[in-house]
Amino acid sequence: MSQLPPCFRSPDTERAVQQLQEVYFTALNTLIAKDFEAHRLRFHIDAIAKQALPLLEALEDRAEFEKIPAKWFYDSGTKLSTLLLELLEAEKTALGQ
Repeated sequence: MSQLPPCFRSPDTERAVQQLQEVYFTALNTLIAKDFEAHRLRFHIDAIAKQALPLLEALEDRAEFEKIPAKWFYDSGTKLSTLLLELLEAEKTALGQ
């Protein structure tokens, strides 16, 4: 997930972006480490589905005001969704399905 380009953003938006990146990179590192314990994978699946994606959607409402490019939303949504699918597949493997 790429950093937002420099612009005038509110501290709330900065914190939201940091949260998105933290969720993304923590989950990605779990996948890279092949730490396929089902409960760990489920934690990251839920973090993306219940925190990151809704937060991304909330940020989109402020995109024009915060000068956030539409491409950043597309790229971020694609990366989060792809990672979510990979985590779901890893969870199936961990559960022996």
